[in-house]
Amino acid sequence: MTELYNEARASGPPNRPATPGEIGYDEAHEAITDLWDARAEQERREYTDYADRLTSAVQARIAALKLPTPVSVNITLAPDGASSQRRDWSHPRPIGAAWHSPRSARRGSAVVRA
Repeated sequence: MTELYNEARASGPPNRPATPGEIGYDEAHEAITDLWDARAEQERREYTDYADRLTSAVQARIAALKLPTPVSVNITLAPDGASSQRRDWSHPRPIGAAWHSPRSARRGSAVVRA
């Protein structure tokens, strides 16, 4: 929408005063953009807080297991632009996690990829 808006503004006559409709559209567009940006920022803050709390909870549960091997977990936000809607759920990808397994170490491989 912003791309079309910018294109329309650039193609208009440069010295013509804006009409009341154009002024109203500009004001509405700016208000919607401000609300969109505020919502995105609030969402980022809430997900960051959630990731921090989830990381703490998972680390506490892992610590309670008193495992002989140290385990570290850190949950963070997905990169900008990532979307679950873009994900092809019929072909799951590895999560990129690696763990050390005593069984795999005996076989000569110290790291198992998920």
